[in-house]
Parts: sequence; C-alpha cells; structure tokens
Amino acid sequence: FAITSGLLFGIDLGSIGAALNTLSTDLALSKVQAESVVAGCKGGAIVGCLLGGAWMTAYGRRRAVSMAVVAFVVGPTLLAVARSFEMALLGRLINGVGVGAASVAAPCY
Repeated sequence: FAITSGLLFGIDLGSIGAALNTLSTDLALSKVQAESVVAGCKGGAIVGCLLGGAWMTAYGRRRAVSMAVVAFVVGPTLLAVARSFEMALLGRLINGVGVGAASVAAPCY
C-alpha cells in the first residue's frame, strides 16, 4: 500500500504539468485560475493529512487507505469531465485529500 500511494502521488504531480496547457485552453482559464488548479492538490493534501489521521483512529489503517483510494478515483474523474474552473478545482482538491490521507495512512499500514 505504501508504494502504491507514493506512486499515485508522483503520477498526480507529473500528470498535471502535461495536462495543464490543454486544460487551460479547453476551460479558458486565466493564469491565476490555472495556478489555482495546480495548487488545489496541495491544498487538499493539507486537509487530507488531518483526515487521514482521524480516519485511522476512527476506522483503522486499512479502511483509511481505502478511503484515500476513493478520493484518488473521484478527484481525477471530476477533473476529466470538468466543464468549468470550479469543477476542475474541486477535482484537484478531492484528489489532494486522497494524496494527504494516503501519505499519512499508507506508511502506518
């Protein structure tokens, strides 16, 4: 689990750079909006770190990792179907929650 969550974190960081030009064009994002979409994952990770610890305490390590995986699926799905800046930002924030929660829960597992 720890290796997989680290891999997902790296893939997320690498993939947004390649997708940013197309995303900015398709959604007509300003420079500030594009930067916000990129940074959204980091903001979500802050929340995810806190949630990951709380989830481990409440539900156990295995379920905490499973909950992080749900965010890894929902976030990129929202980003893939995004039709607006807000939807893209929400997808990145949710993905960030998964990154943060996995960063805390997977090493403990």
